[in-house]
Amino acid sequence: MGKGKEICLSRYPNGSAGECSRVIELLREEPRGLSTSEISRRLGMNRNSVAKYLNILVVSGHLEMQEVAVAKVYYLSHRVPISAMLDFSSDLILVLNGAGRVVQFNDNFLSFTGMEREEVLGKDVHRLDAHFFSHLREGGLIREALRGKKMVQELQFEKDGEIFFFVAKLVPTVFEDGDPAMTILFEDVTAARQAEVELREALTEKENLLANIHQRVRNNLQIISSLLALQASSMGEGINSEIIRKTEGRIGALARVHDHLDRSPDHVRVNLGEYLADLVEDLAKTASFPTEQVFTVVNPPEIHLRLDVAIPLGLVVNELVSNALSHAYPEDRPGTVRVEGVVEGGDLTLLVQDEGIGMPGDFDPAAPGSLGLNLVRTIVEGELGGSMEISNDNGVGLRVTFPLGGEAP
Repeated sequence: MGKGKEICLSRYPNGSAGECSRVIELLREEPRGLSTSEISRRLGMNRNSVAKYLNILVVSGHLEMQEVAVAKVYYLSHRVPISAMLDFSSDLILVLNGAGRVVQFNDNFLSFTGMEREEVLGKDVHRLDAHFFSHLREGGLIREALRGKKMVQELQFEKDGEIFFFVAKLVPTVFEDGDPAMTILFEDVTAARQAEVELREALTEKENLLANIHQRVRNNLQIISSLLALQASSMGEGINSEIIRKTEGRIGALARVHDHLDRSPDHVRVNLGEYLADLVEDLAKTASFPTEQVFTVVNPPEIHLRLDVAIPLGLVVNELVSNALSHAYPEDRPGTVRVEGVVEGGDLTLLVQDEGIGMPGDFDPAAPGSLGLNLVRTIVEGELGGSMEISNDNGVGLRVTFPLGGEAP
């Protein structure tokens, strides 16, 4: 098939392609160009028909026109026509006329489908035997696009034992002469979808690994805590057993962090509200008085914290609440211990407040014997980069403030 015949057949698949191609072949023999009248006379064609073909071929980029005196001279274009540009696209491209017949396509389409030009050109798109079109026909996308609606659909199908993913874009277009048309672009997104699947699998593997690590750490900490509890019970009452019980409580606070990490969706961040509620509830249950005697109220901000922030903060709350439960309400005195927090200006402020007897007037929180408060201060200033304030009015209030950094909600 000659090049002129192919160009015209893509525009006139059901007729007039022969006359159109004769115009192109004649101009190929006359590189200086010919006027409409000269072409009409030499080909023995109606002048109006020649003018129509010339106009369409100029607009489509196959011919160029130059005015010489009062005549218009037409010659083959030295520019790259739009039809040739289709082959520079990595997409598979089809152009349909208003009747749904293929009038143009690129080589990528033929290469992927394995079809010959004669099997595609001029054919009704509804009858093309390719994996794409069954999906488009079932959804009515071709029909809607021919009515003027832009449609986008992702397709998945199997070809030669391999799964492919394409995004089909059906774009209503208009030919140069005003006739309606449609361009279908098939973008191959198989590599991107496969990468997404591999990424999801890698994330799942990572989450499973983190969950397993948190379970192992939690179990090991619980074993250590149980051993300390046995040791304390064997020692009876005394300063040494009290030290062991406090150490057991600190290890329990660490274990609970890993327990919450194991239950979190990403196994990386802890829900602060849920964690503190569980921690304070456990501390109240292990106190040396009935739980109905001293009430605990937990009202933290809704925020999720990383492991490196949750662990030191958990130790701080463990120390402060344990101290309040142990010393604020002696002799069966009832009361309340509150744990409240707020996020403001990128900082988290946490307050542990009781309404008990307060600290003795000569109490020095920096004294060597105040291990709990010294531990809190060391963690707050060293690990969290924050500060601690102590008030002794109407009970003891300990306020901890530290920057959240990337943890800010």
